[in-house]
Amino acid sequence: MSTLVLSTVGTTALTNPYVDAITTGALRRWAKEDERRFVENAAQECALAREIVRVWKIVGVKGAQVPAEIGSLARILKIPQLAIQKNDGSRFVFIASDTAVGKSCAHADMLAFREIFGTCSCIPGPDGDCPHIRRTHLPELQHRKAEDFARAAGGLLELIQGEWRRFAGAPDTSDQPWGLFNITGGYKGVVPFATECCNICDLPMAYIYEESEHLVFKAPRRATVDLNYPTP
Repeated sequence: MSTLVLSTVGTTALTNPYVDAITTGALRRWAKEDERRFVENAAQECALAREIVRVWKIVGVKGAQVPAEIGSLARILKIPQLAIQKNDGSRFVFIASDTAVGKSCAHADMLAFREIFGTCSCIPGPDGDCPHIRRTHLPELQHRKAEDFARAAGGLLELIQGEWRRFAGAPDTSDQPWGLFNITGGYKGVVPFATECCNICDLPMAYIYEESEHLVFKAPRRATVDLNYPTP
């Protein structure tokens, strides 16, 4: 079974405690820059990804040190009912806000995920993307203009449907494709929009709270795979 895992991305790649312990001054200063002055920097994003990998090798998911997206995906990969295996056609998409901070975190998370979990054997492109592990963003989604937030979040349905079409039509996707929406990272204001989208698209949702050891599942209205999520 091939699985499409869509993960919204927050800012914990830049705010979790490990950032304070980064020994490279330039990287630490960039990561801790005020959001109003923050600028995307591909080289620093790559360096941050290497730092995430280093921390992962020491503590894994313990202590909520690594970014929330990495910690939640580590647990999703262990869901026995999904049985995700390397090169099984599964795809992982990191969905950022339309902000410099969000896009930088998505890039660092994506690079770290590839290095830590190695779910495919692709040779990534110059920015680290490949068909199975990639990033995107929700246009105009940012928190500074409340009147624009709902309109931008409303575009999530089109994004999910587009990603599903790409996934379902891929030659290496199994004849039993499945999907999961990981809502652990990102703006909590997106959650009600994502919930409605997942009901429409028949996707279960997964969430993990900070240092918790267990994923929380929200079943869609029509559940077709038993992931042991609680009955609504």
